[in-house]
Amino acid sequence: MSTHGDPATHRPTPIDKEPGARLAQTLLLMDEVDRVAKGLLPIQHTVKQLTGLTPALALTLMGVTRDPAGRIDPTTDPAAVTSLADNDLITTTGSSLDDTSGGWRLTPVGQSALQQLQGLRIRIINTVVTELDNRQVDALHDALEGVSDALAALPLTTE
Repeated sequence: MSTHGDPATHRPTPIDKEPGARLAQTLLLMDEVDRVAKGLLPIQHTVKQLTGLTPALALTLMGVTRDPAGRIDPTTDPAAVTSLADNDLITTTGSSLDDTSGGWRLTPVGQSALQQLQGLRIRIINTVVTELDNRQVDALHDALEGVSDALAALPLTTE
């Protein structure tokens, strides 16, 4: 279990202003990240064809269901939220579309789109998992967890 993201055990470090001693490793990892991103492009295209959702809209739609109160991460692009509402995928739980104090909820159309999206994600990840042995799956999980925690700890602003 990673503790990278636990505020009690991890403090974000400042971003280096100059390349560090691990520049060669950094460049190799960048190449692999780029390779993975390139491999995701056909998947993103398929998701858009089947659901009509761009990657940003898909993430926003999934975010609505992560919070039981329907709150959307405040760093989410407001245009993505507006687009989901305009396409009848989400609606407010308030008295009007302008009243988002109560949060958001999926519409029946949004629920259907989310089910399609989740099914695609499960099939894609299952395809990857079946190509790996249990040790590799565990190592991949741990590595992705560490990367996610490290990215979440970056002292970046969205302003």
